[in-house]
Amino acid sequence: MLSISVFYWRPDHGHPQYEPGTLSTSTVSQHLDLPTASRATGAVITFPTKGFNRLELGYWQTYASGSIRAPEPLNLFGANLKKGDLIATNYKIRNIRLTWNYLTYPVPAFDAKLRIKTFWEAQYTHVVPYSSFPESSDPTATVGNKQSVIWPGAGIGFEYVPSKRFRMEGHLSGMAFPGRSRYADAEVTLVGTIGHVEIFGGGKAFHFRSSPKVPDSYIEATILGPMAGIRWVFK
Repeated sequence: MLSISVFYWRPDHGHPQYEPGTLSTSTVSQHLDLPTASRATGAVITFPTKGFNRLELGYWQTYASGSIRAPEPLNLFGANLKKGDLIATNYKIRNIRLTWNYLTYPVPAFDAKLRIKTFWEAQYTHVVPYSSFPESSDPTATVGNKQSVIWPGAGIGFEYVPSKRFRMEGHLSGMAFPGRSRYADAEVTLVGTIGHVEIFGGGKAFHFRSSPKVPDSYIEATILGPMAGIRWVFK
């Protein structure tokens, strides 16, 4: 059915990090842990398609900022830092996905409580990281490199429907190739229905890595945490 939902996610476990690219020639470390995000917000619109399937268009974004002392000598995008130098960092992550949620078994579902889904999708993740050095000779200087991950992906999921007013949903999808960018997306929620309104809550996890084939640093992250939201279903 056609529906619109909004959700709030606290990805307070895990954080992005800089890692040295495979084309790097630096003899100095290029690894740096970035701050942990405290919250993310998102929305999903679903459209009915032929049969018992639906098309989902989703979006979420998160951001964080913080300051640390360099734990060791670092080279960040050409900036050379000594151990103990102050680093102010911030970043924003945006994700857009288009997913075909396909009922695979049983078809039609009728009164089956357990339903198996397959997911066919494309996901785009864009990361905008910046770092500055307040104690340097040029405190206004910033370094960073916008990076993106875009892949078609596939996955599997389930619905368990013990009653008309309650169900459990979950899915895992992603795509990866050795030596290239990758992503993985997982979610498990409990859903309660009252008329046109669905209230859901559970957990969400997301992993991504930009391409490591760069001369500077690439970004990798695994973030996860609780989520909750509300959905309006046009019946």
